[in-house]
Amino acid sequence: MCTLSFYSIEYERIDEIVAREGITPYEAQKIAHEELASEGKFNQYTYYDSLDDYCNNSIDTSMASDNVLIRCLAMLDSRLGKRRLRSQDLSNESPKVVQFYKIRCECEGMPFNKSINFALSAPDALKRAGY
Repeated sequence: MCTLSFYSIEYERIDEIVAREGITPYEAQKIAHEELASEGKFNQYTYYDSLDDYCNNSIDTSMASDNVLIRCLAMLDSRLGKRRLRSQDLSNESPKVVQFYKIRCECEGMPFNKSINFALSAPDALKRAGY
């Protein structure tokens, strides 16, 4: 997503939050930015900051990051070995991270359905995403 399309989506979200919450646009912008980041939508600057953080972090730090983009990149990292990849519990993970996990499993020749550890009641977001 380019920065211009991100900003149009962000402005729409800000308007929705202002109408819904009755707060100032400045406060709504913070909330909108956090909501969009949790959905895996980033502007150019956030993307580069995340990439810089990822490149300077250990794999353990990247896997535990609050940033969805950093966790997505960690799924593709060679420092994440097959054994650890198989043992990942993605029951509470973002659908974006699960998509990157699936890509990595396909590249490693690992069966996706057998290697994922979903809890018995998977989150609705994962069900909607078809996982």
